[in-house]
Amino acid sequence: MIMTDEGMARIDAIEKQANTDLFCEMLAFTADRIIELEVVFRTEAPKGTNSHMREGAAQRIPPSVQAI
Repeated sequence: MIMTDEGMARIDAIEKQANTDLFCEMLAFTADRIIELEVVFRTEAPKGTNSHMREGAAQRIPPSVQAI
């Protein structure tokens, strides 16, 4: 089977999209992890614990940041 320039361009586009999707997934994971670590640092309460400090920290987050 001979690949035409058009066929090669389609394959390249698919590969680039897959790379972009993977990068976005990795970036989102990293951002979530950083946010979790910041909450633990600020509240001194490990993830998954019910702490009055942790709940208070959530209330101090500005609404513009909560929407993200």
